[in-house]
Amino acid sequence: LAAGKKSLVSAADPVAASARAAKTAKKDEAGDDASNVIYVGHVPHGFYEDEMRGFFGQFGAVTKVRLSRSKKTGGSKGYAFVAFADADVARIA
Repeated sequence: LAAGKKSLVSAADPVAASARAAKTAKKDEAGDDASNVIYVGHVPHGFYEDEMRGFFGQFGAVTKVRLSRSKKTGGSKGYAFVAFADADVARIA
């Protein structure tokens, strides 16, 4: 019962789902095909979604920014995923 409950919680976690989607996209790559999502690590406090969208927007159209946050405090965990409209832009960024 506890193990089943744990899997339900992790399946509903949007950050975990985003990480699984990024891994799946990488597995689906073949040759020159690339994902339009990049991982951003070591994100400092104060550099949140709006700042990331502005910074990465200089490279191309940003479609989604997912900053990982603590469930208890709501503070940043220090990493994020940024999705671009074009995979070539993600490769450059």
